[in-house]
Amino acid sequence: MEAPTDLAQPSPEVASLLPVDPQQVLWYVATRPGAPPQRVALFSAFDPQVQGRVLRSLGWSRNGGEVRLWPGSRAIWFWPQGLAQTAYRVWAPARSWDDGRGQRHGQDVVEVPAGRLPAVRTERRGGALRVQHWLSPGLGLVRLEVSRGERSLLLLELCAVSTRALTRDPPASSPEEAWTSVQAAVEHLDAQALEALVAPEVLQRLDGPEGAVGSLLGRSDGFPRLRAYLELSLARRPGDPALEGAALARLPAASRAGPVTLEFRAEAGRWRWTALQPWPAVR
Repeated sequence: MEAPTDLAQPSPEVASLLPVDPQQVLWYVATRPGAPPQRVALFSAFDPQVQGRVLRSLGWSRNGGEVRLWPGSRAIWFWPQGLAQTAYRVWAPARSWDDGRGQRHGQDVVEVPAGRLPAVRTERRGGALRVQHWLSPGLGLVRLEVSRGERSLLLLELCAVSTRALTRDPPASSPEEAWTSVQAAVEHLDAQALEALVAPEVLQRLDGPEGAVGSLLGRSDGFPRLRAYLELSLARRPGDPALEGAALARLPAASRAGPVTLEFRAEAGRWRWTALQPWPAVR
């Protein structure tokens, strides 16, 4: 990625349109053609490539690609892996930039699951591909749409804002209670709770972020971030899985040996992910 050069203190307008709060998690509903809606997120982490704090994605890409969004001194930068080889400006003070490929429109009110919000719309064009971004003062990105010609490829809409948490002893005295705790931990990106709900031998055998082996979670600037495989649990709700004795909520995961399955089991009166078994091939 080509890092931008304007990494000084953001201007007041940039800071308002893209606040980067270490304790905040922005949740979106992602809609793609032919796929059920999925919940995805943006959260704050320190990025050594950008040499500053950025918003990073959880669950945006089906192929593991990541999205990064961050404020420069006089611009907002966006790098969606799979759509662009380098970062590009999603907002700038001028009405257009990058030879007209980037454009800023006026402020309007956009309706998303989180409510009716004032937002500035910008767009980026590259051939038939068009990416539109809606930035709301004090919140940041509240809507994004990727389209090719008249066909929508991806629609993201803000649905909720949560706060990061650290829970030392999450409730897990039954499968239902453990699953509810997992959902709460995901909602608040609570790494401490998730570590309590996953057996150490499983943590040691799972891949970590960006190929680092040995942890279900990666750590950046003191703030944990989740493994991508937990995306598969985001759309589920407590009570959704069939709770059948010692096997519960089987989820695909990544390991050094290839795809695997995690399942809940009871250990000393507490339920947590303890089994690590081969995931059957899709027929």
